[in-house]
Amino acid sequence: MKKLIFLIVSVLLLTGCTVYNYDFMKNSLDDYLSKANESLDIRANNHTEYYSYYLPSDMVEKECFDESIVFGYSNSRIVLNINIAGMIARSHYQAYSLADEGLFDEDKLIYEKGGTYSNIDTRLINYFVKIYEGDTYYMIHLMSDEVNMYAYTLKEEAYETTKHMFLLARSTSVKADELLAGYTATDIVNAERKQVDLFQYVIPKQGYLSELSTNTESEEK
Repeated sequence: MKKLIFLIVSVLLLTGCTVYNYDFMKNSLDDYLSKANESLDIRANNHTEYYSYYLPSDMVEKECFDESIVFGYSNSRIVLNINIAGMIARSHYQAYSLADEGLFDEDKLIYEKGGTYSNIDTRLINYFVKIYEGDTYYMIHLMSDEVNMYAYTLKEEAYETTKHMFLLARSTSVKADELLAGYTATDIVNAERKQVDLFQYVIPKQGYLSELSTNTESEEK
């Protein structure tokens, strides 16, 4: 009987701990994002031809391309893509708005937030962030007017990983006129293909990401 009681209490404690961790992540993110329009007291320390950004000391740059960068943070992998297609659409259509690509199963969605953030140039940028739940990990999607980011992270690191993604997004300054002038239609298609390939970089080697995909059948063939 004592063993049974101990087992029940243990299960309740573990369950409570899991709920607490999720609530902590959600409440912490809500609080953090409520301050997204505050000014940034940092300067860009990395520069490319078309954009610059601030890289904090606890992150590493693994790969760098014209339109994309792969970062490492703790046990997480983060891909930052310049949202070239969105920037072009916004420059031509006043009614442009952010649109999710629909890569993931919305039934797995556990957190969603949208609004504006103030970037390093003190401009207000539209964004949304979505977090999807896998077995032992979360997949984070952060999209804004200027960047499109993905991260694969352990659940216990989701809050800090999302904060680092926002820091990267907010600190990214894009030379929009130069970028749009320098890209032909073919360049844009090639850039988007490269970004799709880089997305594979954040997929865990175990292949668990397929459980979040909206296109599982085609991936298995």
